Amino acid sequence: MSTWTTAVSELRMHLSDGPTDKLAFRKKCFGTLDGTNLNFKTFDYRRLTNFSTDTTDYLGVFVDDTKVTVSTDIVEGGFFTLASPPDEGATIEANYYHQWFNDTQLDSFLKCAGRAIFGSVNYTSLPEGLQHAALKYGSADAYQELSLRFARMFSEQFRVEDLPKEDLIKAASSFEKLAAQFREEALHLRDDYYRRQGQSEAPLFGTLAGNVPDVTPRR
Repeated sequence: MSTWTTAVSELRMHLSDGPTDKLAFRKKCFGTLDGTNLNFKTFDYRRLTNFSTDTTDYLGVFVDDTKVTVSTDIVEGGFFTLASPPDEGATIEANYYHQWFNDTQLDSFLKCAGRAIFGSVNYTSLPEGLQHAALKYGSADAYQELSLRFARMFSEQFRVEDLPKEDLIKAASSFEKLAAQFREEALHLRDDYYRRQGQSEAPLFGTLAGNVPDVTPRR
């Protein structure tokens, strides 16, 4: 039996979460602009662009439209330190590529998909006919996580005066709807696969998302 070795990369492609899929352009950075502060943060915390090492002209941090030097950068958290403080009232923005998920997260989504679609977290053993359903289900879990993430960002991550409130609320709601849509499509594809195999339903599966019922043998 063949092994589905490209599952993680396929899920990333399905989510349009590749290394050059998401470019933030002149996106506002967060931090105190008082003429002395050096520490700032990007809105997207899982950045791929390291401001302290990138040498391109179009990526980096810009203060009043001029690219500035970043001395240290923590891309996974979005935090960076400038070499010199911006003036009070300056505009600080950044251009960078970022991703929603790392490979470990994508692997966990696929394990949940394997359990829901095939009854096993070993998604690499899924038959080809169920792989599209697994990608749909993995995407549903990914969008659900994004919805929760944006909801948390609304209430926790930034200072109240910095929160782009309406955008965060809209994003959380949009991702929640996408999660429901993709989960429904995944379960439809799963059931259709088993019907074509001569089974009316997926064997031993409940239809609740991510749950495998405890089937007690009759005595």
